[in-house]
Amino acid sequence: MSPVAGVPEITFVRRHLHRLRRRTHTMAAMPDKNESTERGVVADPGDTGEIAQVDVVRSVVPVRNVPLILLTIFASIFILDWAQPVLVPLVLGLILSYALSPVVDRLEKYSIPRALSAAVLLLAIVGGVGATAVSLQDEAVASSRRCRRP
Repeated sequence: MSPVAGVPEITFVRRHLHRLRRRTHTMAAMPDKNESTERGVVADPGDTGEIAQVDVVRSVVPVRNVPLILLTIFASIFILDWAQPVLVPLVLGLILSYALSPVVDRLEKYSIPRALSAAVLLLAIVGGVGATAVSLQDEAVASSRRCRRP
């Protein structure tokens, strides 16, 4: 039920009403050419019958923008596909540096220089991957021989 007779069922909590008023005043001061404004009535349940007028701003997307949006999406996909040989190692390096940063920070607390601790950590990871590859080499050769024979 509405707190005031004849007012639509739009109610807000008092702390949100101030934020809404401030936002709608800045938006209503200069509406965009793609926006239409309507007058709405907002009733605050904490007030004793005070009704605030607020502008409701609706954004309208013109139909002529849809092909432009689709063209932008396809161009972005093409550019990402074209730049894949550069972006994949770059992104993997950023992820690796972000993941290993806490370990390097910990080693830096033990008075080990940051560059040295990062180099030792990367050498340990590369050595571990290499040792795993060498230890699995015999199993990989045996598996490939089994696949060739019917």
